[in-house]
Amino acid sequence: MNDTDLPYSIYSASLSVVSVVDLVLQAYIIFICLRVSTGSMKEYRYFILLSTVLDLCLSSCLGFFMHLHITVGTSCLVHKGLITFGREGASIVFSLAFFIGAAIIAAQDYCILYRMTLVSNNRKIKDVFLRHSTTIMLLLLIFVVAMGVAYGISQTLYSSEDTEIIVRDLVDRGHLHESDSISVSCINMLSKTTVIVGAMIGILFVSTQAFFLGCGVWIIKKIRRQAVFSAKTKNMHIQLTKLLIVQMVTPVIFVLVPVVFTQSITVVFSLFNTPYFILYLAMFSISLFPLTNAILTLGFVAPYRKYTVKLIRRLLMRNTQVSTNTKATNTSEWGASDVIRRNEMSVFFIRTRSASPSLMRRRNDFQF
Repeated sequence: MNDTDLPYSIYSASLSVVSVVDLVLQAYIIFICLRVSTGSMKEYRYFILLSTVLDLCLSSCLGFFMHLHITVGTSCLVHKGLITFGREGASIVFSLAFFIGAAIIAAQDYCILYRMTLVSNNRKIKDVFLRHSTTIMLLLLIFVVAMGVAYGISQTLYSSEDTEIIVRDLVDRGHLHESDSISVSCINMLSKTTVIVGAMIGILFVSTQAFFLGCGVWIIKKIRRQAVFSAKTKNMHIQLTKLLIVQMVTPVIFVLVPVVFTQSITVVFSLFNTPYFILYLAMFSISLFPLTNAILTLGFVAPYRKYTVKLIRRLLMRNTQVSTNTKATNTSEWGASDVIRRNEMSVFFIRTRSASPSLMRRRNDFQF
């Protein structure tokens, strides 16, 4: 076992567990979103459905299709997912993960705009923004932004010819197994394109998140001053807006901070000496991003939270009743068998005493 086997084994097992749990939670959220959503949520449940489906796709991509493994001393990522796509397919899947992530963030920003429109006093803005044609255009804009991010990421990867040279060299030096060389994507960390694309995506991400976080705070203040909403509707809108604000912070915590920290460590230690547990910890942190979105949705949306609590209580009560009935059945069976056993022992004792010769002699002597 080399020095990378143990960190990768821990990372791989943890990633698999997180991915499975995330898929279960996302499927459950889709179910309760269609079943439990109240009338006060209106079109907002469609945003929850959209973001949940995107989270599910991202979790599947990271945990089951990519399942990345870092090679020694290079920026090559070995794809060890359930399905092998080849080297061209590996580059596409790598870019696809960024496409889905960008789409999730863009969908959250779109939802903030939607909520701003709902609480706005400008009737013209509402009429324009709430049209179906405007919704379609904004969804297309989300697609274009996500495609732009994915295309930029694809330009940071080595070409097929350069990847082949790097992979052959790794195999010859014993740093990469021949079976692992089938599905590999290599990032050109030192190219100007990588630096420019990384800087552009980082600046765009930070600036948009800061702007829409401010919009979210403004929405909450605006809702609290609204007199047309009932107390129940007002609380629901505030909860949903708080959910959006917190979900907009999660990519900063679980994606941006680990990536920046890992890049800084790589610069300090160089690519050859960077501790592997730091690299795997960063990739595992990214996989937590869609999982936290699911947990936050269940925690902040009151109808979903109450339904989940009732469901858990119902399951616990059912298990308690089953265990109680099982114990009662076992006790009654044991009691009946014990009575039979004691009766049999009494009969046996009587027969034994009756048939005892010494006892008969004592009786005869006493009679004499």
